Amino acid sequence: MKAADIVAHMMEHLPRHTDKVTTTVGITNMTVAGTIVTATTDAAHGLSVANSVLISDTKLKTPITSLTYSGLVASAVTSADHDLTKATGQTETCEIIGADQTDYNGTFDLLSVANRKNFTYQLDSTPAATPATGTIFSIRDRIDGFNGGFVVTEVPDTTSFKYDLGFTPPGDAEFTSGLAHTEFRILPVITQPTAENEYTKRASQGDYFVFVQLGDANVSRSRNTTNDQRNSQSRYSDKRLSIIQPVSVYAFVPSKDDLGGASIRDDIEDFAIALYKTLEGWLPPTDLSSSSEQVLNLTGHRGLAYTGSLYIHQFEFEGREDLDIEDSYQVLTRAFRDATITTNNSFGVSIATVTADLDEDPL
Repeated sequence: MKAADIVAHMMEHLPRHTDKVTTTVGITNMTVAGTIVTATTDAAHGLSVANSVLISDTKLKTPITSLTYSGLVASAVTSADHDLTKATGQTETCEIIGADQTDYNGTFDLLSVANRKNFTYQLDSTPAATPATGTIFSIRDRIDGFNGGFVVTEVPDTTSFKYDLGFTPPGDAEFTSGLAHTEFRILPVITQPTAENEYTKRASQGDYFVFVQLGDANVSRSRNTTNDQRNSQSRYSDKRLSIIQPVSVYAFVPSKDDLGGASIRDDIEDFAIALYKTLEGWLPPTDLSSSSEQVLNLTGHRGLAYTGSLYIHQFEFEGREDLDIEDSYQVLTRAFRDATITTNNSFGVSIATVTADLDEDPL
């Protein structure tokens, strides 16, 4: 487990749930040519070529070619795959825009998905006409859409930039609520004092900073046992040791405008929800041979320091990696295909030599 992997994951997901750790500008237009997206922002974005940017809250538009209703059930047919799924027993929604009859538009409970181009949803009220008219779309945040973390490839001017999706999206973007997140304030550190030094160098008025630190790992086969390695173990016996890895996330919050600190502490509770949505239940990558199924779990959080101008809050998570025989010391082995056996008499004189061909298929 590496702090860099945790930071990269947080950079892609934490800004989707809070605006405290990035600088955010609204998106006023998005166009795509092949795999290249051009985004226009409502203010100067401050980006340069090779900078990281996170795009969030845009949706991909799938054209609806037919939209009718019966009772309060609307039936839609799309010209491309709509990417909707209705799992048994699960509540799913769909979002519709562009119908002239506004009762068709909005976010509704998905009722059924017959196939990739047909679905039905529950209307709230009866539309004025059937079939619907207008330029109608189903919109959805899709994995083959425009959201995610990217590297800026070109900056035409202060309010536009380009990035490469890496694939051609199957539709245009609905960008009304789209956001571009820049200037990420999420960093890996080796100690908590290091985080304080980095904050002092980088902080501006009102900026949250988040720092990630790996703690001291224990080795165990149980999260509830400090250490249960075997007292004796032969070289080739099976092995599985669990490396219990603590992870600390420090939130540095400017607080000089709140000398009592109470509102800052309450504000951390809102930030905590965004952090849980980012890390709780996430499975970090591992360089070990076994892919552990032990996700990150929250083990606690606490106020760590308050100076009057700065409040530091520590969130503690715990992950696990499994170390098995493939990750341990390996004895070099050699294959052989022939064996020669020599028999000596009591005087040490060779009296017989036999060669055995051990190839599965004789040469």
